[in-house]
Amino acid sequence: MNHETIILQLMRTEGVGARTLARLLGVLSSEQLALEDLFSADSAELFQNCKLPGDFAARVGTDFEEAEQLRQELEGQSIRMLVLGRAGYPSRLIDMLGEASPPVLFVHGDVNLLSQPAVAICGSRRVSQQGSNTTSDLAAQLVQQGINIVSGYAPGVDQTAHGSAIEAGGVTTLVLPTGVMRFNMTDILDAAATDDRLLVISEFHPMSPWSTWNAMQRNSTVVGLSDAVVAVEPAMSGGTFDAARTALKFGCPLFLALSGEFDDSNDACRYFLRRGAVALSWEGDNRPSLNQLIESIRRRHESGGPSGRLL
Repeated sequence: MNHETIILQLMRTEGVGARTLARLLGVLSSEQLALEDLFSADSAELFQNCKLPGDFAARVGTDFEEAEQLRQELEGQSIRMLVLGRAGYPSRLIDMLGEASPPVLFVHGDVNLLSQPAVAICGSRRVSQQGSNTTSDLAAQLVQQGINIVSGYAPGVDQTAHGSAIEAGGVTTLVLPTGVMRFNMTDILDAAATDDRLLVISEFHPMSPWSTWNAMQRNSTVVGLSDAVVAVEPAMSGGTFDAARTALKFGCPLFLALSGEFDDSNDACRYFLRRGAVALSWEGDNRPSLNQLIESIRRRHESGGPSGRLL
């Protein structure tokens, strides 16, 4: 049986979340076993090693028809599965996130974008006009330096960053809070997909709907795929706050795009500045902190941070 079909079946099995699937894949890899061995007659010891219940095989079931049909649909839409521990999985995620790395990535587009220097631009859904202008300008300037713009495709800052990167002739990576089969591209991104300037990634079951948990969970992947993070108009709660805090947690350089009311007197900005974030000033033509951001991205990509390798 196709290993991708088995993984799709496991992802829809009750009690098999990301951590369980990652642990299972790790044990199979260390013992040089195939996924099919989960259903062998002597799998009880394997279940125990994977910390799985004795009735695990029964939970998974024997009817794989729906999972196989979904696999064929993914293949028909040129959606690939990158599996932890197998060739093609981005090592930079493992380097950054370690055991928190998602066990499976569903990708559509040019996976070679993952080998480029990258920055995550994260921000408010209800971004101000000034914040939107800042985001657009920043994305346009960074793509001119060969930097991949990574974001979560939420309304507001995220979609502005993606669209501005494409309009400026650059590349962008979308990390979805839904399953990849639930994704609908805007017209400008749809056009970019034809010339390998776009990569779409989801770590969730292909049919998974949007949820707050998904949105927060994918922030770790956004950070893990990036050499630095820029937060635009953060608040003291919500997705932008979580993404910025995740960057600090994993030691990824964090920059704050300061402008308007979101300056060093803003509560959220002060919170992150006190914890090591760098102010990215956006007033006037003299913006030396932008050069600092670019240098930080390049330095981390080339030496000190996650590698751009694909396993």
